[in-house]
Amino acid sequence: MNKITILIFLLISSMINAQNCTNVEELLRKRHTISGMTYGHPYTIFDRHNGFSLEQTIQNIRVNIKLEQFKTKGNKPTFDAYKVIYDSANTNDIPSDNGMGNYTEVSKLAEWAKDNAFVFLVGMNANGQLLDEIDTTGATRNAFRDRAKDYGFSHLTGIIDADKPGWGWWLLFPPFGYMAANFVEEQKYLTNLKFHSRSLMLWLQTYDLLKGAYELKAELRDKGRNPWGFGDADKNGLDCSQRNKLRKLTRDLYYYSKGIDGIVEHATGWKKNHGIAAASALLMSAQVLNDAGTETNYFTGLLGWLWGDGYVTPFPKYSPINWNELGQKGLEENLFVGNHRWPIDDVPVALSKTWESYSPYSEGTHYTHYGLLDCGIPAMVAQKNIYQHLNKKHLTLGIAYIENLNHV
Repeated sequence: MNKITILIFLLISSMINAQNCTNVEELLRKRHTISGMTYGHPYTIFDRHNGFSLEQTIQNIRVNIKLEQFKTKGNKPTFDAYKVIYDSANTNDIPSDNGMGNYTEVSKLAEWAKDNAFVFLVGMNANGQLLDEIDTTGATRNAFRDRAKDYGFSHLTGIIDADKPGWGWWLLFPPFGYMAANFVEEQKYLTNLKFHSRSLMLWLQTYDLLKGAYELKAELRDKGRNPWGFGDADKNGLDCSQRNKLRKLTRDLYYYSKGIDGIVEHATGWKKNHGIAAASALLMSAQVLNDAGTETNYFTGLLGWLWGDGYVTPFPKYSPINWNELGQKGLEENLFVGNHRWPIDDVPVALSKTWESYSPYSEGTHYTHYGLLDCGIPAMVAQKNIYQHLNKKHLTLGIAYIENLNHV
């Protein structure tokens, strides 16, 4: 093979690896499962343990929108919030970014796609009128579904930032390696990953809402308007399917979150909202894609043919079990422990290890908005929804932090 052929092969390979698609097969084992868990979308939006079905919850939202329509300004929170979502979804000025955000902001395309998915599920316009009553063919309401599912995901071409910073991240003895060479580039790298994480969470919510259409039996499922079937019905589809794009993006975020220089697990410098954002995205992915099982053990994967499981290549970075573990532990560690290598003290430092006594987050309330409000709490909502009988030992300890904020 001559040098030109090798060069072309390497170029093609690098282009393929840079795509946010995957052909890694999902298995029926090694899923993220919990005894008594709630199985079935949506996980990320609404309260799945409020005693109402999704159909009843959607109907309650509609009732509130209608009741608040003619109230005075400031007294109609549901109506005003839904109008913002509807107007965003119904715009002709469709965002043109790559779906993963950049150094300065979260993806506007991801926000737009999520808004479209939400409108499709609720099925109302900004004036509180049912879309299926305005257009009895269903085409108007279906258009919001198609804008999110087809246009939105097909234009999700961005990747998790693969440009690591320079030598300063790991070469010199901590913490000097964090602060010395390429400091500006390291901050840019962290910020890129923060907005990538937030954008990924929006796509996960978009997918989750669209999957939730299956639960609206009379309106959507019985009429074949739900995009996919129940649970993992869309597993092992096309390499660039909506589900596989989310799996690949989460896999890449997991790669950049773990290890000595991982955005979640690093033990040098200051514990930042960036790590909380990444851990939150991993935690949410584990709940939304809980049934996307992959082999994680090289021994059982490569030697499984000995006991009838066949030969299966392990892909631990694609595992929702691993995403859940790193996401949950990463949130707790970044928020409450701040693990650092000697001789640097851990920051933030917990006042005590009891549930009620964790210290406030050291980066301050402003950065809480980035790290916890936008990412941590939505991830915890998804985690809470998947548990049937939730108690304090199960839930990420972020709730303790939220409780403490009320006393600061």
